[in-house]
Amino acid sequence: MIFKKKWFLVYSGVKLETMYKAENCLREHGILYKTNAFSRNLTSFMRNFPNERRLLFRAGREETIYMLYTSKEEEEKARFLLSKI
Repeated sequence: MIFKKKWFLVYSGVKLETMYKAENCLREHGILYKTNAFSRNLTSFMRNFPNERRLLFRAGREETIYMLYTSKEEEEKARFLLSKI
């Protein structure tokens, strides 16, 4: 039977430079990780009005949220290392 490895969030932030520092820290210590990014820019949508279509965008500052995940076994070590960044 094959078990899928579960991944746990150990870091999230909005600065790409800090994300690179976190990735390098985990890589230097041999910790396997996965990354994910969520962009609020993708939340634009189309809405129908009586005689026209308008493209509506989210108002305000648009930013990307970066996330790092590790396995349960390495979660505590990764959190400790990333707390120093």
